[in-house]
Amino acid sequence: QDAVPFEETLKGLKKILDQGKIKHWGVSNESSYGVCQLCHLCDKLGIPPPVSIQNSFSLVHRQFETELAETCAPWNCNVGLLAWSPLAGGVLSGKYLNGALPAKARFTIFEQYQERFLQQRCSQAVAKYAQVAKEEDTSMVKMALSWIADRDYMQHGSTIIGATTIPQLKECIDAFDVTLSKKANDAIDRIHLECRDPSQNI
Repeated sequence: QDAVPFEETLKGLKKILDQGKIKHWGVSNESSYGVCQLCHLCDKLGIPPPVSIQNSFSLVHRQFETELAETCAPWNCNVGLLAWSPLAGGVLSGKYLNGALPAKARFTIFEQYQERFLQQRCSQAVAKYAQVAKEEDTSMVKMALSWIADRDYMQHGSTIIGATTIPQLKECIDAFDVTLSKKANDAIDRIHLECRDPSQNI
């Protein structure tokens, strides 16, 4: 089936923008090519450009940094990242360490859901990140979310958090008041270099 041309999509967005039905718009799971094309055509057609891009981004999936971070940075296309799955389905909370399957937890209830986050490479990396959090005297949740928020291209971005309980929600919110030390950031990068994007089947 033929794809819908970018121009057609943008003209449709312009129509509902003019009608006041939406104030802004964004993209999801987009590539650098897609973002550049859309922003170029928006400029050409006089249409407000996208303000956000919703892509996967976490300690165990840093693919966004390869090209999209530069493309979407405030000094280039200026498209804010809305990171989805910043805790890798809850794996970066540490609750599944050492093969644990807590009662009522997502991967306990849905055994084959997002299996990539429980594969061996990912589990090994998460265990290393847990040690960094311990040495930083903070929780894994706070470390994972704080690390995302501290990226220099996140000036107009945020994270999509999910919580089942009020304590979980509070911990996620409190994470944005945490500033990681240089030692912790360096350790995180070392782990990443040892095992790039371990949640991906590569």
